[in-house]
Amino acid sequence: MFRISRLSPHSLVLISILLLISACSLDSQSDEAEEALNKGHTYLDAGDLDSALAEFNKVLLIDPDFAPTYVNRGFVYYNQGDLARAINDYTKAIELDPEFALAYNNRGLAYYAQGDFDRAVADYNQAIDLDPELVVAYNNRGLTYYARGDLDLAIEDFDRAIDFNPAYVLAYYNRGLVYAEQGEHENAILDFDRTILLDSENADAFNNRGNAFVNVESFDRAITDFDRAIELNPNLDLAFYNRGTAYAFEDKFDLALADLNKAIELNPTYVPAYFTRGNVHAQLGDLDQAISDLSKAIALAPDDFEAYVTRGGFYYEIGELEQALVDFDQVVNLDPLYAPAYYYRGAAFMQMDEAERAIAEFLEALRLNDEGAYLEPNFRRLAEQFLESLEATSLLPDFISGI
Repeated sequence: MFRISRLSPHSLVLISILLLISACSLDSQSDEAEEALNKGHTYLDAGDLDSALAEFNKVLLIDPDFAPTYVNRGFVYYNQGDLARAINDYTKAIELDPEFALAYNNRGLAYYAQGDFDRAVADYNQAIDLDPELVVAYNNRGLTYYARGDLDLAIEDFDRAIDFNPAYVLAYYNRGLVYAEQGEHENAILDFDRTILLDSENADAFNNRGNAFVNVESFDRAITDFDRAIELNPNLDLAFYNRGTAYAFEDKFDLALADLNKAIELNPTYVPAYFTRGNVHAQLGDLDQAISDLSKAIALAPDDFEAYVTRGGFYYEIGELEQALVDFDQVVNLDPLYAPAYYYRGAAFMQMDEAERAIAEFLEALRLNDEGAYLEPNFRRLAEQFLESLEATSLLPDFISGI
């Protein structure tokens, strides 16, 4: 049975609002302003942000006190990644109209993107105070709570959004992801069910429901969902990766390998895919290829604790003890309380006939285990047997007395 995997959910979805402003709302009724405004909307619909920006600039030259155009230009800046200018435009809109709830919502998104979650929440609070039925603000505040680790508050906000709009698909989708994060996979499945009912072509929802099915060990249903996600989006590397993981859990390693290869083809920097493919190669008996994949994962993520643990174990299995020691040294650097690393170092030193170093490592593994750190019972038994054999030869008492 395949054991080591990392499922990949798709990210949560925040909403920035574009205002479709009618020309009659402008204070200045010039034909030029009306034309620029309409062109700006048309360019945005086509995804041409630069041209939209130019048109909104024209509107503001004609009517510099029209708050909604600042919101729309801020929307453009936000989508261009120019968060400082987006915030400036949203702030200007708020100065011109202090009760402009959508401006607060959008500025909250920009603060979120900057990692300033407290300011983001403050803006969403203000948006909701001004418009208690603004469902996107509940959605976005929920995602900000999620980013801060306040999962229960996030769930409450998604609940409120759904109360106001029972057909609001993003709230179901995002709440499902938070439930999955909490380990409430059955609730996650229900929310992804609702998401798919409302949006039957949402590849991400199928992918994430598949993840939830994996977590309740319903692998066939998971694979069916990943199949559908891939059908809807053939370039969704996450779905290939997750389906490969599900196949691996079912010990269908050849199918798993094909999917993981495809995930890496689509995303050559996909660290979990290299990690999991390495484990699949190990299950197929190809430890050299397994080590190669783990090495690629480590090159992409040099602080990947699990990758060092796994590669160190593979090096140990093929007798590359020096390389195993290098990896387990790094494991200890990353987590000094990880007892199995000391066990493996002890086992390596034992095979290298370095008894005193082996004793020190085994004693540390047992000490950490006694203090609550996990150590596989078989590892503990083998370490104790080794120490008992040394005690019988008087090496252990001599070592302890020299400490």
